[in-house]
Amino acid sequence: MKKFAFLILIVVFTAASSCSKSDTSPDSDSDNPLVGTWEMTLDASYSIKFIFAANNTGSFTETYDGVADASNSFTYTTSGNTLTITVAGSDSAASGTYSISGNILTVNLDGETYTLTKQ
Repeated sequence: MKKFAFLILIVVFTAASSCSKSDTSPDSDSDNPLVGTWEMTLDASYSIKFIFAANNTGSFTETYDGVADASNSFTYTTSGNTLTITVAGSDSAASGTYSISGNILTVNLDGETYTLTKQ
């Protein structure tokens, strides 16, 4: 069920956005612990990589069987432990709570918990 809910989220992000390029390179000088590259592997053939930049922009890439399949850019905001992501070209946003412990990012969204590892 977790995979399905997250896949729905990614499909919504991808479908609601347009293709555009922005600078989503992480800035290592940032005080924001969210800044960097985070990856979630859902099974042996499917993973999603998120890049959070210091300027509150980012990108994500879905990879199937080692081949990048879909990607898009987004903006994000944080307030306390709440993370809100809006995909480029979309009026809708996904929001949930998050926590970081060492190199593990945990995001709770719509009753589901997702764990990403910092790369």
